[in-house]
Amino acid sequence: MREVVSVLNREKSVAGYMVASLDEALLAASQTKKQVVILSMWQQDRTLVSRAVRRGVVFPIYDLAAARWLERLGASLSRRIVVHIKIDVGTMRLGFRFDDSSAVRQVLRMRHLAVTGVFSHFADSESANEGFTKKQYARFQQVVDALRQEGFTIPMYHISCSAAAIRSKRYHADAIRLGISLYGLWPSDDIKRLYARKRFFFRPVMTWKTRIVQMKTVRKGEPIGYGLTYRATRAMRLAVLPVGYADGYDRLLSNRAHVLVGGRRCAIRGRVCMNLCMIELPRRIAARVGSPVVLLGRQGDDVISAEELADIARTIHYEIIARINASIPRIIVP
Repeated sequence: MREVVSVLNREKSVAGYMVASLDEALLAASQTKKQVVILSMWQQDRTLVSRAVRRGVVFPIYDLAAARWLERLGASLSRRIVVHIKIDVGTMRLGFRFDDSSAVRQVLRMRHLAVTGVFSHFADSESANEGFTKKQYARFQQVVDALRQEGFTIPMYHISCSAAAIRSKRYHADAIRLGISLYGLWPSDDIKRLYARKRFFFRPVMTWKTRIVQMKTVRKGEPIGYGLTYRATRAMRLAVLPVGYADGYDRLLSNRAHVLVGGRRCAIRGRVCMNLCMIELPRRIAARVGSPVVLLGRQGDDVISAEELADIARTIHYEIIARINASIPRIIVP
């Protein structure tokens, strides 16, 4: 997050940051003067929340219990805490039901809460069928219109994720919340197929690299790794990499995925371990201890994409990116 904020702080079009947790909010707020909004749940820790309030962090209100807790804290601090109200329009996660107007109005009347936003979240905006997205947006607009008709002045309404922002300006409201597309990735194959030729081009900005830490020769018939899941079909060169599932490199990639060395694909051999994995080096690849290896991204004319790894691991590319361990250094390349 530090690296992302340091880059986006320079962008005038970026009004602020919307994050998933209180911890992320405190980290972002320590690096920027722009607004920081928490979108998901937060722990009711008086010390941490008070610190975030002093730094101007905006809190989500998704039920009356959270609202009352913040109201009491605001009273004890003799200040109004800035909040955005979360409306559930059919995703069935956090938020007040869109048809529960009485609860929303209770929050709006609390003396120590300053409501500056109302927001929601789409459940199916990445799909080719836009039907449920339109239905959810109509529900959200119903809430917006009702609040405006009753005279409530709320500066910001927001609902649009990457997929919805790409689909149509009708979903943009007062702010859009770019997530995966910020990293140069399409939200889904459906969105890519529908809109790639029309107006959008994405270039992935992330490359995940490591280096070879050991090389050895494996004889024909010898097993490789835990569980003896791969046996050499011939004498081969093996390279050991200091990356495993603890780092976010999924164990389901065992014996199925490839990495890039010298711009060429090299197969994972044996099971991915907790903090190591092994690859076969074809004879024509010149490599040694210390040679760079690309786990995700481009090297030469070839690419290992997040979508490719997700297909192998039977998941989505969001998870491939999100699970890369935060302890791994992020380096900004100009």
